Amino acid sequence: MKIVSIVGARPQFIKVKPLTDEFKKKRINHLLVHTGQHYDYEMSKIFFDELNIPEPDYNLEVGSHSQGKQTALMLERIEKVLLKEKKYGGTMRLGDYLCKIKPKTISFKAYFDKNLIKKDGFLYVFERHRHRYEFNNEFREILEKKGLIMAGINPERDLVEIIELPRKIHPFFVATQFHPEFKSRPLIPHPLFREFIRSCLK
Repeated sequence: MKIVSIVGARPQFIKVKPLTDEFKKKRINHLLVHTGQHYDYEMSKIFFDELNIPEPDYNLEVGSHSQGKQTALMLERIEKVLLKEKKYGGTMRLGDYLCKIKPKTISFKAYFDKNLIKKDGFLYVFERHRHRYEFNNEFREILEKKGLIMAGINPERDLVEIIELPRKIHPFFVATQFHPEFKSRPLIPHPLFREFIRSCLK
């Protein structure tokens, strides 16, 4: 696992200090990226020296600009770093992928169709994707213990497709990795949209 920290202003330097210490202690692979916004070498260096923060792996040298331009430059240069480092959005999951939906969930009820249920009791559907980033399975077990439901999984890659909260916590908390709007029409709504509206009307 590699963790990326992106800093650019003095409060962030202070906040990243205990993190870098902990990562070093636990031998976690850590990448430190300095945006270089409003960059002044002396002002920046004194924080790194005094707090004993490792030298940044990258300085994006964004400099001072209008807020819009500065944000655009940061996003563009951060993306280049992540692509260079690989495993951070270098590939896009595009098109139809299989989703295995867990019984007794909001999603299962929304999609319910006997023809879509296999012998294992799960419901299988195809949904359209267009994204680079995935749910981090390193945190899956921790979040499940806290009550988050992994309602939909891509069985081929073991990727989380749908998360839910139990109805006793929230009447309709469903989040998807795929894009349900890609398979929705004004008179033929996607099952999750239909179920959401139904829940709102109760």
